[in-house]
Amino acid sequence: MCFSVTQCRLWASLALLIVASPLAVGETTTGWLDWLAEPAPLEVTVDDAYLEMRTGPGRGYPVYHIVEKGELVTLLKKRTDWVKIQAKRGQQGWVYRKSLALTLGPDQQPVTLNADGRDQYEQRDWELGVAMGDFGGADSLTFYSGYRFATNLTAGFSVQQATSRVADSKLAYIRVQHQPWPHWRVSPFFELGAGVIQSKKRSALDQPLDTTSNSLLIATGINFYLGRRFNGRLEYNNHKILTSRDENEEVNEWKLGFNVFF
Repeated sequence: MCFSVTQCRLWASLALLIVASPLAVGETTTGWLDWLAEPAPLEVTVDDAYLEMRTGPGRGYPVYHIVEKGELVTLLKKRTDWVKIQAKRGQQGWVYRKSLALTLGPDQQPVTLNADGRDQYEQRDWELGVAMGDFGGADSLTFYSGYRFATNLTAGFSVQQATSRVADSKLAYIRVQHQPWPHWRVSPFFELGAGVIQSKKRSALDQPLDTTSNSLLIATGINFYLGRRFNGRLEYNNHKILTSRDENEEVNEWKLGFNVFF
């Protein structure tokens, strides 16, 4: 049930994203639940002198098993530039994607594993985004930029305008996002932020709001990969507005948007 035009737009947009996203990625799918499915395992034959298997997806992990030339291995899944494989005796480990250049598929042709859009998403540094939402009953529009300085952490800056019949508000925040499981296609996140809000009453008969107030932000939501260089973002924000009056204000906000990453 929609309680405002903005909420109706949010739910309609979210439904459209869920239905259309598998098509945007270019995948064959029988439903949106296929988003979470891993690619089917593929058996390949090692055509190099040997293949080093590591305990984790990175050069910092030790080599614990060697696969010799002519042996069959099964490709299980990818994580950025690393592929998890299983040897014929059941050992599982990670190999660098380019190390699989000298392997042969079932048709005895060389196997090629290119970096796809999903890999680019997991390796992204910068992102720019826009979102629409409901800011305590007011229609809101947000522009966002962020820089991922660690695998799980992103520093961001956002500017926002909220408009209603009662007041117009402008907000600006510096924010830090923590993403516990960044490799998940649908990945939850948590954010903290600090900034300022400028508010202006529409009616001169109302008690005027503070012209400028400091504000704190607590946010949670999900990022979901859409395809190519786009990801969606659904979030809930709790704004703590530090006014000059005896009591501070709290505003709850829901919004839906998308980011372009590079």
